[in-house]
Amino acid sequence: MFDIVGIGGSFHDILMLMERFPKENTKNNRLEDVFHQGGGPVATGLCAASRLGSSCSLMTPLGDDDGAEFMKKEYAKDNIDISSSPIRPGTTTHTSYIIVNRDTGNRTICGKGGTVGRLTEADINFDLIKSAKVLMLDGSSGTEVGVAAAKFAREHGVKVMLDSEWPSQGMLEITEHTDFLITSEDCMYEYGESKDIEECLRNAFAKGKHDIVVATLGNKGGAAFDGKDFFLYPIYPAEVVDTNGCGDVFHGAFAFGYTQGWSYNKICHFASGVSSMKCMKLGGRSGIPTLSQLKEWLTPYYDLDAHE
Repeated sequence: MFDIVGIGGSFHDILMLMERFPKENTKNNRLEDVFHQGGGPVATGLCAASRLGSSCSLMTPLGDDDGAEFMKKEYAKDNIDISSSPIRPGTTTHTSYIIVNRDTGNRTICGKGGTVGRLTEADINFDLIKSAKVLMLDGSSGTEVGVAAAKFAREHGVKVMLDSEWPSQGMLEITEHTDFLITSEDCMYEYGESKDIEECLRNAFAKGKHDIVVATLGNKGGAAFDGKDFFLYPIYPAEVVDTNGCGDVFHGAFAFGYTQGWSYNKICHFASGVSSMKCMKLGGRSGIPTLSQLKEWLTPYYDLDAHE
């Protein structure tokens, strides 16, 4: 029914662009721009995959406040199906206030948790998972739901992707049932128990029945190991405005690349290109390109049509 199905939280992001981060106990720190956007690792990843051309569905708990109404409109704009998402009356949406440094593109996030809670196993549409090619999970899914969904997906030949920021005990339990393990650098160093990136990835791969393990290395690009080949991939030269959501977008682009039958090396270069383009606009989603936009921009650096 859908190429990619995701389970994760929905967040209302309020972004504030500033010339530099404000100092404590000061006044007149001018905001250059303020706007609202949807957020959440899996949710943003699905937005990326959808703009690139995948059909996507998201299971996420939604409140009935203004933040939830805003989120519904955002999903509709990106053609994300949310028909299997429960609406919980009387609950509020998770909100993130994000200060973006104009000069560096770096961001600081302050969160205010809502009362909407997490999905339970009873909320999960397992038939929807079974119909997909890829299941995307993140930490906001919760361990019980994440493990149950991942196990079910694997039993039915659906690839499982995990967006992990840090190897907590709950995340490690989900990791055991993950095919595409794509994490931040610090998380992978912890999981792979080495500061040498190649050794780290080889160790991480050996810990689980993964198809590939990938460490995103910020402005250094990234590294991957698929059980046979270790390889590095670069970031591409973009004029950085905001790094918020880079990892989420990488995950979504990776999932799209998998549905196209591409090699892992090509997928990583492609996903890095999509993530690099995203940085050129404020917010986690504003800069996500379509496939044609990505090809036009990326071809001088990496010609997708010249690789398998």
